[in-house]
Amino acid sequence: MDKNEHSIFAYVMDQLDENGIYQGGALIDDPTPSLPRPLGSDDAYIYTAEMPPDLPGAEAVCSMLLAYADEPSATAKAVLEEALIKILCVSVCDPLVELLSEDEVPEPLLALAEDWLYTAHKRELVKYAIVILAVFGLEKLRKEHSENLWDDLVDLCRCEEFTFFLTFAYRINNIAPQDELWELVRSTRGWGRIFTLYDLECTTEEEEIWLLRHGCEIEIDYAPICLVVMRKGQLLHHLHKEQLDYKTYRGCLLIINNFIMMLDRYYIGNSDPTYIDISGIDSKTLISELLRHAERYDKTPADLIGIINISIGLQKLITDSNWAALPSNASHELVSRCEKLIYSRDWYEEVQAQLFKEDGSVNYTTAEFAFELDIDIWERLFDYLKQHPLESALFPYLLGFENDERPQKVLTFIEKNINTYTQSETALLIPLKYLETHPGTGVPIVTAALTSIYDWPRGAASIILEEWGHEQLTPALRAALITARRLSQHPLITMRIDALLENKPFSVATMLEQLGNKN
Repeated sequence: MDKNEHSIFAYVMDQLDENGIYQGGALIDDPTPSLPRPLGSDDAYIYTAEMPPDLPGAEAVCSMLLAYADEPSATAKAVLEEALIKILCVSVCDPLVELLSEDEVPEPLLALAEDWLYTAHKRELVKYAIVILAVFGLEKLRKEHSENLWDDLVDLCRCEEFTFFLTFAYRINNIAPQDELWELVRSTRGWGRIFTLYDLECTTEEEEIWLLRHGCEIEIDYAPICLVVMRKGQLLHHLHKEQLDYKTYRGCLLIINNFIMMLDRYYIGNSDPTYIDISGIDSKTLISELLRHAERYDKTPADLIGIINISIGLQKLITDSNWAALPSNASHELVSRCEKLIYSRDWYEEVQAQLFKEDGSVNYTTAEFAFELDIDIWERLFDYLKQHPLESALFPYLLGFENDERPQKVLTFIEKNINTYTQSETALLIPLKYLETHPGTGVPIVTAALTSIYDWPRGAASIILEEWGHEQLTPALRAALITARRLSQHPLITMRIDALLENKPFSVATMLEQLGNKN
């Protein structure tokens, strides 16, 4: 099969580094997305949100595919492609597999899938190609057609927009090729790693150690993956060892942090499929054993940040009377052990000495440590911001105070330099989050975000105005909303703005219905 040099496949191959890690960012069919998201996020949301499969959509797709197979032609192919790029493959893939599996995959359809895999310019066509090839049978494909195609699928799916579909293909073929899965888990850091981890097997202690060190090193927010890593990596077994090397300890610390975060954010239980099942996990022993190892590695702020986060998480569980995994006495006991490690000495002088690196830049690990321990570094960081206005990463620390005049100083500084910050897609996101709970404050910042060249801050600003309420919509803000609507490139943001201008609450159900009608 010829491989179109301008196809998605060719682009992905060109963007793999020497370690097989995809470095290409956004794909060529949407090179500048108005709301940047990690690759694979949209599919992951739909597939993990317990949304029912779109059976009518799957039936329509199946009919179109089989109609093409009956009378293949260039015109029929173009019409089919135009239709399928508007139907998310992930929303129909489960019932589509059942429908296509009723008979042998027709040869023209198999040829079309192979063609799409290598030459398609749209990601949805590539996904449909993987599903069709999976229905035909991956092992059969490997034996009867091409060994290269099997390998090409693995390489393509190092790009995390497609990893889910390869793991989906493996599952419907009742296979879990471990060499390929280990390649994928080592070359992904987002949703691709998460979906791959579920089918991964650890058969050696070396593999368990790798999983404990790196399994939770992901670039997206999905705390429940810690359960897969804990169980497959035999976390408690390794924590019972007399000593852990530093890299393994740091990995275990990250796993436990995710575990406590999960306890706070998700429903925990065994009786409902929407709950997270933590059966068989001895939460107190896990955390207690980790803290035993922490006594060996509590020498620097960097080492203690994770312990601080555990303490904060446990205190949140106590405040919320959340005893799903830990009873009250155990939670209080573990908090005391954390605090004994954290406050083993006075950190003030060390923090002040290490706040800036040798090159003069901010040491953010030390800044976070100081912030959590209420060591006052605000003036030094604000002075640095005034000299380096583009250092927007300081905003969480500078705005993290209530009942204090200091945040207003930061907002005033931002307003004076607003033209600098509107050139960035992300610089205003933290200030906007702060303003969400401060109605009527920072209106020039909200206005600048609404009329930004980027949709991300525009969306954040529209959410702020929803939180503020319609009574806060001054004529100037309404004018900014009208401009924002004209500039918006994303239907979700446009619908939010319309609701604000019409003095109506924004409805997710209405949004989904309208988006469905457009498709």
